[in-house]
Amino acid sequence: MTQTNPLATQETRMETGKVQLAHEGCYAVIGAMGLIHARRAAGCLLEPLPGDTVLILLTARQSYVLHVLERSGDEGSLVLPPKTTVRPEGGESVLCLSADAVIVEGNRLDLRAETLTAKAGTLSFAAAAMRFAGRTLTRRFESAYGLFTHLYENARRKVGQYGNHIRQVDELDETRAGRMRTTVNDSLRVRSGSASLRTRGTLDMDGKHINIG
Repeated sequence: MTQTNPLATQETRMETGKVQLAHEGCYAVIGAMGLIHARRAAGCLLEPLPGDTVLILLTARQSYVLHVLERSGDEGSLVLPPKTTVRPEGGESVLCLSADAVIVEGNRLDLRAETLTAKAGTLSFAAAAMRFAGRTLTRRFESAYGLFTHLYENARRKVGQYGNHIRQVDELDETRAGRMRTTVNDSLRVRSGSASLRTRGTLDMDGKHINIG
């Protein structure tokens, strides 16, 4: 079909047409006005695809795709300018996304909030590396299960309070410390197949009754 140029004789008007080709924000649209090359308007957030029926604004200098009226398929993409900020209207400033599935993809994702709450039946994180940095981290679990090939922790201070703390190590359990203090309010029992207690200095044993053997 030969390309026409109705803009040379027509005033600004709107027409509908079907997208034939799409490339980097430019679209070839055919309709009653013939074949028109148009750009996507900034307010047209849904990216037009070949086969879509669109609304076009025709001006003396440029044509714009204003809206996608009908989709040719089930998939679609929202196209936003770089550094786009979404500001909900209203006093509470609440942004709500409701869908069966919400997927966010990007090289970098920043979530910034005074309070960030995630509620889910199952919450999964999959990453090559994960980092948590904060002044305070609080974890509350009724039941927690962790399976690690290698776990490394570096904390300046670590405090834990448990009703019962049961730990099972199948192989070596080793603790190295500059100083070590163990305080038991009730009773202390140590059982082993064999035991060795060595000190380079003085060994003090003080008690009301000391039984050996």
